Amino acid sequence: KRYKLGDQPKRLNHYLASDYAGGPDPDNPDSDPDFTEHGCFGLDDKGDLWTVDWWSGQTDPDVWIKAWLAMIRRNKPLTAFEEKGVILRTVSGAINKAMREARTFVHREGLPSAGNKASRALGFAARAAAGTVWIPETEWGDRLVNQLCAFNGQDGKVDDMVDVCSLMARGLDDMTNASKPEPAKPEPPAPFTDA
Repeated sequence: KRYKLGDQPKRLNHYLASDYAGGPDPDNPDSDPDFTEHGCFGLDDKGDLWTVDWWSGQTDPDVWIKAWLAMIRRNKPLTAFEEKGVILRTVSGAINKAMREARTFVHREGLPSAGNKASRALGFAARAAAGTVWIPETEWGDRLVNQLCAFNGQDGKVDDMVDVCSLMARGLDDMTNASKPEPAKPEPPAPFTDA
């Protein structure tokens, strides 16, 4: 489902998911590096998932780590999900150091990379089919929808945004719905007066 950014529920528990890339190859300046993608999602009181913030870039880790920290400051996520593997092992120390220097902290949760891309994306696809995923009507929202709809897990097209959505769905077991809005308090009765 699509929505206008700003119209999302006021009460959301925010979570971050990222697909890290190593950046441009200095030995091959003509290479086209993978995108690093950071996506922030909010879980409402009904369990719907609202995509609320996004960052994309074909950059070195020092640039995308700063963008990741800025997203944490904007959204205050409870957890940041990331995929275990070679890239995470390479940059994990730099991420921890940058958090300390910026005094910006979040709980990081590494998720194992099991199965192929298509099977890892099934959880997010099921939520989308159930109508419980909301994507804003923004430029990055359009790119996300286009990438999700074009994804088949086999043709090697750009699918880094899909990987972020896959991570978010795989992290759902560790996520908590937002609290329900408090009911309005009834007006107190008028004081009794002896007329």
